[in-house]
Amino acid sequence: MRPRFFLSLAYFSVACALITPTLHRRIERRSRGTIHGKKFSPARVVNARPTVTLNASLNPVVVKASLSATAQLLSALGIGGMLAKRNILDKNAVKALSKLTYHVFQPTFLFVSVARTLRSVSNAQKPSLWIMPIAGVVQIAIGASLALVTSRFFRDDTTRRHVQMCTTFANAGPLPLIFSAALLEGSPLAGMAAAAVSFYLLAWSPLFWTFGKIILSGTSSKTENGASNSPLQRVVTGIKQFLSPPVIGSLIGMLLGSVPRLGNLFFGGFLQPVTGACQTLGTAYLPAVMLVLAGSLVLPQDDLENSTAISFKKASPWPFVTLFATRFIVMPLLAYTMCRLLIGAGLLGGHSARSAIFHFILLLQGCTPPAQNAVVLLQLAGLPAQGMAKLLTGLYVASVVPMTLLLSWCLSTSGVLAFL
Repeated sequence: MRPRFFLSLAYFSVACALITPTLHRRIERRSRGTIHGKKFSPARVVNARPTVTLNASLNPVVVKASLSATAQLLSALGIGGMLAKRNILDKNAVKALSKLTYHVFQPTFLFVSVARTLRSVSNAQKPSLWIMPIAGVVQIAIGASLALVTSRFFRDDTTRRHVQMCTTFANAGPLPLIFSAALLEGSPLAGMAAAAVSFYLLAWSPLFWTFGKIILSGTSSKTENGASNSPLQRVVTGIKQFLSPPVIGSLIGMLLGSVPRLGNLFFGGFLQPVTGACQTLGTAYLPAVMLVLAGSLVLPQDDLENSTAISFKKASPWPFVTLFATRFIVMPLLAYTMCRLLIGAGLLGGHSARSAIFHFILLLQGCTPPAQNAVVLLQLAGLPAQGMAKLLTGLYVASVVPMTLLLSWCLSTSGVLAFL
């Protein structure tokens, strides 16, 4: 990747950092003391259902959070790109980071998040959390069905697999956590949003690392040398693929969060240092994924990648156009439809802070760009990753405006603003 690209990333990030506070102050002077054009009154607002208006869609807090989060992402990519250009982040480092992300960083993050979430809610509230992984399965199934349609328009096998992967799996972890933390900073709802994302990942993570691998590599019931496995071997292989490190981390978190006596050993007991170490390692999850994405984008292509990877000069723009329309137009509408059905069935609860947060996170999951971990998965499988990295970077850069508008839409539609 040429240095000009990363120089552009740096300029864009600085511009966002300079413009965002000014934009925030200008809009705030016009709307200070108001929500949806009315004076803020806790007693009235909590019981009101916000309507989707242009004023709500241009909420200054949302604009600031969206631009800041996107600028953070692009800045991290730029830093990673400069490190790769100086050979500090070389191919071996990228592969090592991919393995650490898969085997250490994401499992420890899920372990701590899931365990703390289950320990922080009452037994009466725990059943409501399971709507998140169930909805996660539904959204992935919707994305996979849509991918079967859109991918048929591409003849190249690598391009088709990339489109299928990016349509099926959105960025379900890092971006929702970044956006919800920025939007709900200082509010008790921030912890509730993190819990909702963690439980969503209970379904998303095993499906990504198993079904996603099949999409990208075409792994079937054959061994590496082409010989067919016996039925028993296929079952064992399937169990091993399902019980990936992120899934194991989630299951351990569920166990410790559901069994108080066992959980007390790790949270406040003599095994608390183990939990603290896992929490520290889990904080490296997002930075590691960003560095892997940046390194995969910048590092020189191998011979295999020269023939298969998506190139900015040679590749057709249609994969990008298709994914942009799918991820930022079609999937948000489908997520909205799913949420309306859940509300109609009474599965999202009544008009409460918890139901509003669940509604917001489910809408947000349908609005994010494709999963960054697709690059990690390709690295782990030993497959060319630069084509996917270029496609993802283009989509993330182009997502600044649609994500800002979609975030505002998610907030106003879900009713979260009524509880802030």
